[in-house]
Amino acid sequence: MKDTIFNSEGTNEIISLSEKKTSSDTLQNKEGISPLLKYSSFFEKSPLFEEKNLKKWEILFDEGSIDSNLYIIKKWILSVEKYTTNEKTHSKQLAVLKSGDFVWENGLSSWIKAKEAKIICIEDAQLLQIDLKQDLKKFLEENPSIGFELLRHIITETNQRLSETNKLFASHYELEKTIQNLRNIDLKGIFMILEKVKAILDVDYILYFEKNKVLENFLTLRYDSRTPNKMLDLTFEKKWIFIDLDELYIEANISQDDEILINKISIWNEIFGYLILWRETRSFDGSDKKLLWSTSNSLAWVIKKYLWDKEEQNKFYISEMKK
Repeated sequence: MKDTIFNSEGTNEIISLSEKKTSSDTLQNKEGISPLLKYSSFFEKSPLFEEKNLKKWEILFDEGSIDSNLYIIKKWILSVEKYTTNEKTHSKQLAVLKSGDFVWENGLSSWIKAKEAKIICIEDAQLLQIDLKQDLKKFLEENPSIGFELLRHIITETNQRLSETNKLFASHYELEKTIQNLRNIDLKGIFMILEKVKAILDVDYILYFEKNKVLENFLTLRYDSRTPNKMLDLTFEKKWIFIDLDELYIEANISQDDEILINKISIWNEIFGYLILWRETRSFDGSDKKLLWSTSNSLAWVIKKYLWDKEEQNKFYISEMKK
């Protein structure tokens, strides 16, 4: 069966082709299973842990609220967001938490402060929760071995998150500065942003596929950093709701031995296109994927603004022609 990609449904996602060429068992042994999932059945049996189910778009907690629980995500995805207006009418997605991840903002500090972000459920989710101030200490005393593994994993991951956050802030600053310096939001400006993303991710090549607004079954390769002028107009026909990877390898001249990441550029269910990034000799890690996802989120808003301006401009021309 041929590999296929570019699912037209679902949330923003990053897929590594090197992972797709690896069996799930091999991948699992390579990366290991999160201790939070490994011991989830044990946590479920403990009276100190409670199950919590969230419906799609339900908020786990809001920015500014008080919550002293540790949450373990058993199933599906949560979105970490920050309000961009004082009225809390709009928010920007900062990160995505998946099965095996945890939420314990404030950690084991002696006092609880207000949440600095809100967490909302993208799909129906299953979680386990335990109160940090009362029940976690009791659980650690009753289960020292598993408790040690739990704390070691959380502390290690927390340190990793802090390191990644610092890197993300620096990257966001560079990208936002590039966006703010654009005189016009046009294709040339979008291509300048793509070059900045290429530099931030430190990749050898970057391609941008645009979703055809009129023909649902087609994608257009608009940008290829390997070519002299970098701007292209190469159309691919999707097979049902997918594009065939074998066709992509041939038409885009991609080596199957290279390390490649493919990321959907979207805002919720509105898909604008896809990014393909690859390195010829170096592999991608989890930090690279988070950085790509974050920068792609900013790119998606720029593309949305460009398409909106273009649509309004067309409406103006039509109205002028009717006069």
